[in-house]
Amino acid sequence: MGIYFFAFDQISSDYSDQISSTDERRNKIQALIKKHHSSENQILELSDLQDLTTYLNTAINGNVAVVNQIELISSGKVQQLHLTKVTREHLHDSMIEIEQIKNQVNLSSDIIDRISNTYNNILNNRTNTTMKVLTVYTIILSIPTIVSGFYGMNMKLPVADKGWSWVFSLIITIVIILIILWDLHRRNSL
Repeated sequence: MGIYFFAFDQISSDYSDQISSTDERRNKIQALIKKHHSSENQILELSDLQDLTTYLNTAINGNVAVVNQIELISSGKVQQLHLTKVTREHLHDSMIEIEQIKNQVNLSSDIIDRISNTYNNILNNRTNTTMKVLTVYTIILSIPTIVSGFYGMNMKLPVADKGWSWVFSLIITIVIILIILWDLHRRNSL
């Protein structure tokens, strides 16, 4: 029976090493995000870490179930396995260690999920800012087209038959653009 507990201890150690490695990778990604050096690779890396913690969590839950089953069998409720006092203590220690590792994986998984959500929020915020700027440019660039479109029609418009009418259309365009910029600034949309 001692060999089984040795195997549990070794597996627990391996899980602990894997969790430490995952935390190191997560910390590197988090540092890059804080420095605004974001890329598609970080998104993929976060996705890989989420997958890894899911697999670790599933495997550790399986180990918890096995240790709980051994404890149930050895506790006297089912008299199929007789353990010495030392072996029972080792079983109890293994159970505590596996529970601690399970808690570590859950914590690591939660942190990775939160970092992923934060990263998504940052990317969404950048996209919203870009769309806002593009919308302002679109509004401003559409005004000269509208004004020149009116003066390009074959209609009777004020001062259209004068030699300086192009200056008048520029003034109208600039005034409308300034009014729109002022209104956007007033609404804190710039």
